[in-house]
Formats: sequence, C-alpha cells, structure tokens
Amino acid sequence: MSEVKWVVVERQNMSGRYVALPGVSYPTQAEAEAHILEKFDPRYHDRYHVESRAVKKSDEGKRMHCQACGRAILTKRGTIAHHGYGRPEAYQQTASCMGAKELPFEVDRKVLGRLIVALKDMQTRMQGVRDHIAREVLPVERQYTVGFGPKVEKRSFKFWRITFESEQSQEALHHGGWFDYKFDDLLKAELASHDGRLRSIAREIKDQQARYDGWRQTHEWGDGDGLWATLNKRNEIDNGNAR
Repeated sequence: MSEVKWVVVERQNMSGRYVALPGVSYPTQAEAEAHILEKFDPRYHDRYHVESRAVKKSDEGKRMHCQACGRAILTKRGTIAHHGYGRPEAYQQTASCMGAKELPFEVDRKVLGRLIVALKDMQTRMQGVRDHIAREVLPVERQYTVGFGPKVEKRSFKFWRITFESEQSQEALHHGGWFDYKFDDLLKAELASHDGRLRSIAREIKDQQARYDGWRQTHEWGDGDGLWATLNKRNEIDNGNAR
C-alpha cells in the first residue's frame, strides 16, 4: 500500500532532473517547504522544491529495537524477527543475532544481560591470547595469498622466533611481502592488531552496559490488536524504574 506525502526534490547538475531526497517526506506541503528553508543555504534554495508523491507506507510502527544489536527490526507475533548481528569489528560477525526471536528492548533486557556476559568472556579469552603471544608462548601468524584472479588462494603461516630464519618461514614472508622485516617487527604488528580488537570490544561492552543500566520498560503487548503499544502514564509510573 502507499500514501501521498510531500517530498523535497533537488535539481541534478548534469541532467537537470529533479530527484527526491531520500528519507525526506512530510504529510503537508508547508512542512516540506520549511525543511528547505531550515536545512539549506539560502543561496541554493532555487535548486529545491516540493512535490506530492505516492510513497510506500511506513512500517515504522511495526518495528522495535533488538536487545542485542540495538537495530530497529520488524516484530512478528511480539518478538524480534530473524536478523544478523553485524559489527565492524571482526570478533562479532554472526548470521543470527542473539536478540532474534526474543522480546524487544522496549520490553525486556535479559538477552542484553547475557550478551554482556558473553562479550566479557570473549574479552578475557582475547586478552589471554594476546598475552601468550607477547610472552611467545603462542606463535606469530601471518596471512598471504598466492595465485591470481579466480585461482587466488589464501594461506596462513605461523612461526616462532627460533624458526623465523628457516627457509620455510622466509619463503612465506616473501610471499606476504615482508622482505625486510625482523621477528620483533612482526611480533609488534601482531600485538598491535590484538590491541585494536581489545579496544573495540571494550567500547562495545561499555556501550551495552550503558544500555542495560539505563533500561526501563516503555511498551506493552496490546491484546486487542496484537501490536506493541506505549505504556500508559500509570504503568510508566509503576514500572518505569523496575529492574
């Protein structure tokens, strides 16, 4: 289904065509025109105007926030729909977020609590690996590729200080482009990489802990229409600070 909204359009320099600005639509013409006046330099106002267009009906009212990743996700029968957990950091990339098929953050925080525990456990393991590499209990690992195009192959090679000068190690380093590196140079780079991941997970834990500590229930299940609804004032007073 679609509905009529007023959108802000911008004239393209090359083609002269007017293209609607993404995510900018208003229920009235006056609100759309106010957007131009408030958001853009007066010198460029002639590049913009408003048009009434049929736009896809928003599903915003059907979305709630995932306890784990914090994204606004469609709810199905009261729980968050299936989705992946994507973060820039390589330590946490999964095809299925642990908040999927669970109650939304507006209603519960138990999954978030479990996520924080899991992140702290992961942080401990990562720190242990980093410390073992620093003490040279674990080897340094380098990755490189061989071949070209569709026949490219990724390889990894682990080496110790005592094996660094071996022919096999030097051959692997040559493939990786580390011609003039000493063992201590590669060890330092390896530790810096681990330190970066540790900083990332520390930030993640801090952010998630803040979400957990500041949580309060804001929605309840509407038995009549089968949708989540904002708590009324009495419920907000009674349950707003519940932990």
